[in-house]
Amino acid sequence: MIDLAEMQNWIERQLDSARVRAEVGDVIQTLWSGFGELRRVRLPGHAIEAAVLKWVDPSVATAHPRGWHGEVGQARKLRSYAVEIAFYTATSSAPPTPFRTARCLAASAQGAAGFAVLLEDLDAAGFSARPASGDVAAVRACLDWLAAFHAHHLGTTPTDLWPVGCYWHLGTRDAEWQAMPEGALKQRAGAIDAALNSARWQTRVHGDAKLANFCLDSAVGCAAAVDFQYVGRGVGVRDLVALFASAFDNAMLFEHADALLDYYFDRLRAGLAGGVDAAAVDTAAVDTDAVEAEWRALWPLVWADYLRFLDGWMPGHARRTEWADARVAEALARC
Repeated sequence: MIDLAEMQNWIERQLDSARVRAEVGDVIQTLWSGFGELRRVRLPGHAIEAAVLKWVDPSVATAHPRGWHGEVGQARKLRSYAVEIAFYTATSSAPPTPFRTARCLAASAQGAAGFAVLLEDLDAAGFSARPASGDVAAVRACLDWLAAFHAHHLGTTPTDLWPVGCYWHLGTRDAEWQAMPEGALKQRAGAIDAALNSARWQTRVHGDAKLANFCLDSAVGCAAAVDFQYVGRGVGVRDLVALFASAFDNAMLFEHADALLDYYFDRLRAGLAGGVDAAAVDTAAVDTDAVEAEWRALWPLVWADYLRFLDGWMPGHARRTEWADARVAEALARC
């Protein structure tokens, strides 16, 4: 049982209880495998009065909904929350960026392997709309965010985030690989993984850029992203696979995927023209043609990498579409 008084005490300690009294409200949702929950919080008198608390307490965790249990999965999940703490801690003091995230009000390790993050409520900040599957305009708004994020972080090598960003990468999914049926994709999984990780142009990827991890403004013209548990180094198109797979069925992939990939690269070029993180790489040294050419070539490999995970984790998943299978065939022809 999660203790609401403990939540309130933590918030007030972080924000100075002499000035701020927290009002912990309703549960928004529970975290994956019951690791904790998200709750709305009111902060009367604070500069940001509407907040969301992400409270991670592994002691209340339940069974994995897909039956995947074990020390490796537990360690990966706990590491993901530590990464999220690191991400929000760093961004809370960073200058404004062209991509919107929730402002972090407080973040820390909490108790035995637990974590707590207090964030600005994006609903109250104007991002109250949620993208729906099949909504092309919403996907474009998400691509705007991703292109800006990838352009800004091109060349970064984070030390406190995942060395390979994304929740399905092979290095942390050996059990799922072992569970795959025998075949070419299983045999070449290592080669595909190596090609992605050794790419010349790397950036910082969100790592779980599914549609549900974006919030939109009321005009569906601007997006903000949440859930940075798997942020780390990678090629930008890794995030696009998560987005497209969560947004489109087979018919819509055939209809829209190519045009939206072109749209992303247009926005990425615009972002790179605006300058990257000066601490990471000299803007003048960025060859935008080379970045696009490399990431386009890796596009089918990322799909193959993702479907390798699905084939082990949940065989027969609906995202194993005819369109996606064609990308796998392209990847296997190259690796």
